[in-house]
Amino acid sequence: MKYLEFIFHTLPCTEMANDVLSAVLGEVGFESFMEQTDGIAAYIQKDLYDEAALKEAIADFPLPDTQMQFSY
Repeated sequence: MKYLEFIFHTLPCTEMANDVLSAVLGEVGFESFMEQTDGIAAYIQKDLYDEAALKEAIADFPLPDTQMQFSY
């Protein structure tokens, strides 16, 4: 199995924002998460990655004052 690693930077970077982000990402197939100093690293199986689902999940993020950027 091959995995993709995504690094999400949240602003403000709070425990609540990172917990909510992990839950949202879990709903679109991400399996594991590691806290970073300014966000989280998230991992998903390459075959399960759906870019449209990820973009929709981020667009519908339930904390409106939280900004985020990601790379993989």
